[in-house]
Order: sequence, then C-alpha cells, then structure tokens
Amino acid sequence: MKMPAFLQPLDFEKEREAILQDFTAKLKEAKNIDYEPLIADDYNILISCILYRLGLKIDELNFIIANNYLEYASGEFLDELVKLLGLERFKGSAPIAKAKITCKKDTFISKGSKFVSQEGVIAYSLEDYELYADSENEILLQGDTQGAWETNILEVNNPLITDITMLSEFIVYEKSEDDESLRKRFLNALASFSTAGSKESYTHYASVEGVGKVKAFSPSKGVVKIVYYGDNEAADVLIKENLQGNIPLTDKIIIEKLEPTIIDLDITLTLSKEADFTLIRESIISNIQTFFNALEIGQEVALNKVISLCFVSQNVLNTQVESFERVGEDSIYELRTINIKKI
Repeated sequence: MKMPAFLQPLDFEKEREAILQDFTAKLKEAKNIDYEPLIADDYNILISCILYRLGLKIDELNFIIANNYLEYASGEFLDELVKLLGLERFKGSAPIAKAKITCKKDTFISKGSKFVSQEGVIAYSLEDYELYADSENEILLQGDTQGAWETNILEVNNPLITDITMLSEFIVYEKSEDDESLRKRFLNALASFSTAGSKESYTHYASVEGVGKVKAFSPSKGVVKIVYYGDNEAADVLIKENLQGNIPLTDKIIIEKLEPTIIDLDITLTLSKEADFTLIRESIISNIQTFFNALEIGQEVALNKVISLCFVSQNVLNTQVESFERVGEDSIYELRTINIKKI
C-alpha cells in the first residue's frame, strides 16, 4: 500500500541495537555482568519476538493513519471519509435481463414478482407490467447471478400466461464505484459542496454504465428532463435509483431514452486531376465519423462545418454537401451513410 513519507515501518536492526545497548549497560550496572550478545541466546531471541510483534502493530497503525488521508484511503476507510460530505459509494446494479411474456388474455404482473430457473436461480420483475394478449410483452428482470439463466418459471402461477422466454443474459450494467472514482467525486463535492438541483448534479447521477451520453435540461419550471443515449436496457431504473435522495423533492423528473436523428450525408467533390479519390474519400469519412461520434445530445452541426471536414488535401478544389435535418434539443445525430462522389 502507498504510504505518506512520514509513516515508516519499524527499523528492526536499529531498535535491536538500541535495546541491546541499554540492556548491556543496565546488566553491568545492576549485577556487574559483562554481557556479550549472541544471535541464539535467550535474550536475543526474546528481543526478536518483541520486535516482530511491535513491527506488526506499527504497520497496522501506519495503515490506519494513512487511510485517514484522502490520497491514501481505500475501501471501508474511504467510505467513512466521504460520509463527511454525505456521499456514499455507488454499490452498482444487480444483474438484469430482458424477457418476453405471451398471454392468452390481458393480465398483469406486479413489481417484485418472483421468477426461478430449474437451476434455482432467482429473479424479480423490476416494475409493474401490463401484459396484453395481442402483443409481445417485454419485461426486465433483476437477478442474483450474472449469466445466461432461464428464469422462465413464475413462482406464483398465472394461468393467463402461456409462455416466458428469455431475450438476453443477466448482465451487470453498472459496476460498483471504485476507489479512484469515489475519490474524484469527493474532491468535486469539496469544490462545489451542494449541487442538488443543478444540471451537473442530474448529469452526474444519470451517468450509469452502458449509457454513452446524458443530457439534463428543464423544459418548464420545476420539471427536469433527462435524456440518455446508450444500450443499457435498465437505464431508466438505474437512473431513478441513483437520483433517489440526491435531488430536490420539488423537482418532477422525466427520464427518456432519446430517439437519434439519423441522417445520410451526400457529398460531392471537385478534385484536381492528380487527386487520389480513394485516399481522399477514406480521409473524409474518418474525419466526419470522428466529429459526429464526439457530438453531445442536442448539439447542432452547421453545413459549413461538414464542408470544412472535407478539405483533407490541396487536391480538393470544391465541396458540396446536401442539407440535412436539424437535431432537436433531446436528440443526437447518428450517421447512417456517408455518400461521396466526384465530378
């Protein structure tokens, strides 16, 4: 473990020499005995035992002292430190899977309904679900074990349900917060003690595993809308859990998975005679993909910006880009195709 420089382990040989010097002097003074220490004599063996135990105790104390400093704290010690600002380590999510339920008549299952597998793996429904006879009803299950488990047996039998099929494995979408992440969050909280109700606070708590991008904004007074972009099927539930107890009670929260604005880019190039079209085309595609991958939710892109990304060589004389749909405040651009031709 990394330690502050002022915390040092016991120097066994230095302490042994000091003890032997004191012992020799006192033995001479008290009994007029000239003691010459030997490695295997009883006194030396006893001193070695005492020093060993003392060294262990000093190491233990050094460990405890070091863990009272943020830079060196870890595990339970760090958990106690961050509690000074009312922070708690994110425990992560239980494994979550998607299942499909078919029923012969409309019915429902309540939140916490128990599902089991033949191997004894247990899962529970994450929410209340209305089930309809004329549709494929997808639900989310929270399990106790990660992996491909067929938790397709409803413990309390519902005669209206005809089939339960697993659509995915049980996946841990959000891992427990590690020491370094918790330490950084503590430092951020020190810089700005209370962020409750702020955009940064909502964005922080909504950033769960499997969600690439998050945006929080207020469409009206007292309402906060959180939109996210990612493939975490359980993101809504995880975000709600993270926000619970960390936001003003007066705020109404809307959580939605955004619908991307899918566009096709049609580009026409005018090139010089010596231009290598294939090489230029690859460079332009790379430029555009890198740029669009870095866009945030609601970030607009000017046509001139796309045009500028096409001038990758002096051999590109002119560029024309067909106009494309504007992105909404709660959407993000997603490229479907990049079509490049030359004239």
